[in-house]
Parts: sequence; C-alpha cells; structure tokens
Amino acid sequence: MNGLATYGFRYARRGEQTILIGEMPEERLDRLDFAMLRAQRVPGLLPVDMRMTDRTAETTYAVGRRKPLTEWLRSQDPLAEERCLQFILHVANLCTQLRDHLLVENRSLIDPQLIYIQEQLLDAEFVYWPDREMTWDEGRMARDIQQLCLFLTRSGSGRGIAGEIMRWCEDPMFTIDGLRKKLISWIDRYEARAEETQPGRTPSPDRGRRWFERWFSFGGRGREEPAVRHEEEPFTVPVGQQAEFEEEATLEYLEQLGAGQETKRCGITRTPFIIGRDRKIADLAFDNSALSRIHAEIKRTGCGYVIRDLGSSNGTRLNGEALPPFTDIPLSSGDRIDIADIRLCFVLDQSQPVV
Repeated sequence: MNGLATYGFRYARRGEQTILIGEMPEERLDRLDFAMLRAQRVPGLLPVDMRMTDRTAETTYAVGRRKPLTEWLRSQDPLAEERCLQFILHVANLCTQLRDHLLVENRSLIDPQLIYIQEQLLDAEFVYWPDREMTWDEGRMARDIQQLCLFLTRSGSGRGIAGEIMRWCEDPMFTIDGLRKKLISWIDRYEARAEETQPGRTPSPDRGRRWFERWFSFGGRGREEPAVRHEEEPFTVPVGQQAEFEEEATLEYLEQLGAGQETKRCGITRTPFIIGRDRKIADLAFDNSALSRIHAEIKRTGCGYVIRDLGSSNGTRLNGEALPPFTDIPLSSGDRIDIADIRLCFVLDQSQPVV
C-alpha cells in the first residue's frame, strides 16, 4: 500500500501550508463528484480544489499542518486496543457517510500515507479521489481496511484487536455496515469491562445513546468476494526506535548566519537522524522558535543518504531549493541545508562506504 506512488501524488508548499497535488486525464474525472465536492465541504475529507488544464484534471488538497498517519504515529505511544477500534470505526463511519453526499465510498483512500491528522486521531481527514474508473467495490474496501490494520500492527498498535478486524474482513459475507456493527459491539464490550473493573462505578446511562449514535442512519450494499493480499509498504521508523551505526557522515553547522560564528559538528550515528526543537526527541536540537518540534530527518538507505522535511511550519531548504514535505530527497557530500537561520552542511566520510 503506497498511495503516493499509486496515484502519482506529490507534495508542495503554499506559504506555510502543505498541499498535496494529484492529476488525472480529464475523461476519468467523475463529473458528479466534481460538482458535489465544489458545492460543499464534506466532513471527514480534506478540502480540495479542482481545475482543468490541457485536458488534465488537477486536484489540490489543503493538507495545511496536518501530518500523514505514518508520520503522526511516530511521536505517539502505540494505540491501545480500544483506541484502535475507535479509529477503524471512524474510518468505516466516514465511508458510509459519503453516501449522504452522493459520493462513492471506496474513493476515500484508506491508506496510512493519505490519512491526515492535526491533533486528535478521531479527527482524521481523508483524500477523496474522484476517478470514475474506481467503481463501488466493497471487497476492495475490505482489503484496504486489512492493510490499514496491518500497518497499525507493524507500528505496535492494537495488535490483538487489529488481527481480529483483519480476520473479520476475510469473511465472504463482509459488508462495511456489518463491520461497523461488529466494531460497535467490541467497543461496548471494552466499555462494559472498564466499568466492571472500577469498584463503585455504575454503568453509564449514555451507553444506549452512544450505540444509537454510532449505528443510526446507515444501510448496506452487496460486494464481490475479496482476494486478500498483504502488500509490502514503506514503513517509517517510530521516534526512539532508530538503528545505530558507526559514524560515516556528519553535519557541520552554524546556529546563526553571519560573520564570526563558530562552526560546530555533529556525527550522524543513527537512522533516522532527527533535527528539531524538541530535545527529548531530536538527535540535533536547537532552541529556535522558527523550528518545529520534529522539523526534518536524515536517513541512511540502501542507496545512500536522504533528507526529508517532516511537514515543518517554516520549511527546509537544500542548496537554496525548498524541499517538498514528506518527500525523500537524496543527499550528496557538501550539500547545504538551511532551516530557519540555521545553516548545516552534510559531509560524508569518503573512506567509509555507505553501500
């Protein structure tokens, strides 16, 4: 599952905000989707602007300061099972609610690289891809939810319950509405167990109302039987779980640009190597308000080193060029990295082969 590559999306910056850009041939654009998305702001979907240029439909999504789920989870504790259930229920709710807006459920892309979170997990917003060739297919939704659960387990979240959800999605009688009902029953079971384990606590009188709110107003549809595939996907290393290695590259830097500044040096001995303001997280931290808590990272790959802006507020520049957010850019020895008024130089020890 790699939505960025599959759909040809690319990141860019618009001022201090991040945008995601996708393109498709004009004839593939669903005109009803186009009209509905322009006429209303659909809850749960990223704001989108669409325009036609040279028989190409360009969609621009306002990511803003949200982060993809792959990046957001890195600085969070692993999700507990109940939290995992609530998140998958949020995903299922969004898909079914799209019917009320005459949109196709599985055009909401259930991909951890394309699910965006600003603060709260249950406020996650999704990319809607108005491609008329993506017809309704509940089997595809089952596979996408399985892949999302697989990603969560790899990140250490909800391993027990995520496995149960994956098995439920393999049921030949799977429907998204049936999954919603099952998720609600699991959540109610967790809540009842929590009430039982707290002495003196009486059952909440709101439990029946909460069940009603979770389930009300959703119908069902038929589906084709899924062919389940557990696809490999790029996995971003959680903060605090970096791999360490012998120093073979360094960052030489000036904390302020200007004459008379002393050049400092920091060895890169782990991957990813994080640069930012938060001293508890960053491997190289600066007390500079223009930096984000987790601003950028340098990673060692099988082909060398890359740098990646992590959706920072003020951006990162490489040799004077602004980096697109959440995109790996190759590094060469001598490259200049500018973050706010801090200048860094990437220096590779040529005597230590990287690959």
